[in-house]
Parts: sequence; structure tokens; C-alpha cells
Amino acid sequence: MKALHNLLLIVFLVFIGSLSALCQTDRIKEIYTENVISVYDFRHFIRNDQILKPKEVFPLFNNFEDSAFEFREFRKNRTTGKILMLPALGFIAAMFVTNEDPSLALGFGAAGVAFSITSGVFSRKATKHFYRSLYLYNRDIMVQQYNSTN
Repeated sequence: MKALHNLLLIVFLVFIGSLSALCQTDRIKEIYTENVISVYDFRHFIRNDQILKPKEVFPLFNNFEDSAFEFREFRKNRTTGKILMLPALGFIAAMFVTNEDPSLALGFGAAGVAFSITSGVFSRKATKHFYRSLYLYNRDIMVQQYNSTN
């Protein structure tokens, strides 16, 4: 009789524990749906079934220290990449305009390709820092919201 009683007690405690975990999982899903930002398309984001523009999302990254650092790195690398693309385009345009000296055109073309590759490296680094910033923001907002409800 005692063994049956202990068995029923164990089954009851496991049931209550799993029910508690289920409720906790639902709360985490709710926090995730309400707060986490995802990339929707090339120029938009989505949060809680609302489409957001970058000017609405970018200031949010400054709310947390880690995401703010990565966002600053994103902006720095994006700016450098854009600045390096200007001489790349100029050198490539000069390559097509220069008809008299093929070696000069080749030099302009090589310089244009070099600047373009360097610009691409900085743009790729900017993309990496942006997605890292987005990840860190989502992590921190989830922890903050979860801790505020408990």
C-alpha cells in the first residue's frame, strides 16, 4: 500500500512539474513573439507581426551595451565600405574612358578592382556586426522581459 502511495505521489509531482514547465514555455513564447526582432526583407524588420523600418529598429540597439557596441562597429564598417566604393567606381569609369593608353586603362581597372574588393570586405564585416547586434539585442530583451515577469 505504501509503495502504491509513493508511486502515485511521484506521478503527481511529475505531472505538476511538467505542467509548470509547459506554462513557463508558453510565457517564453509570448515574450519572444512580442519582443524579438527578425529581418523581414532587405530593408524591413518584423516584430509582433508588425513591419518596422530601419529608422524604428536601429535606435533600439543602443538600449543594451553589447548590442550598442556591435551596432557602432556595423556603422563604422558600413561607412568605410561605402567610402571605398566611390574611388572604385571612379577608377572603373576612368578605365572605360581612357582609350589612348591601354596600360593606363589597365592600371585604372586594377585600382578599381582593388578598391571594390576592399569595399566588399568592409561591407561583409558590417553585415556580420549587424547580425551580431541583432542577436545580442534579442538575447538581452528576452532576458530583461523574462526577469521582469518573475
